[in-house]
Amino acid sequence: MRNKRIAAALCAACLLLPFSAAEVTHNAGARLFAADNAGAPAQNMQAAENGASREALRRVMWVVAIVWAGIALYLVKIDCEVARAERRLREE
Repeated sequence: MRNKRIAAALCAACLLLPFSAAEVTHNAGARLFAADNAGAPAQNMQAAENGASREALRRVMWVVAIVWAGIALYLVKIDCEVARAERRLREE
């Protein structure tokens, strides 16, 4: 039972890891872009629009991650209930 919980926690961590890596990469790229194009107003406006679309994409990714985490927790809950029922059947 304990190993299954650890496996579920590791799966959840693996699901969330790409989101944190993407955020770090995005922040580094944004800083480089801002340093290179500090004096170009049209490009800065386009960068702001790209930033807004990236924010929307990030929100969607977080919603999807939360949904997958909920599914994983639900499966762990079902697994615990099945294990409990199997134990009761073995005891009888």
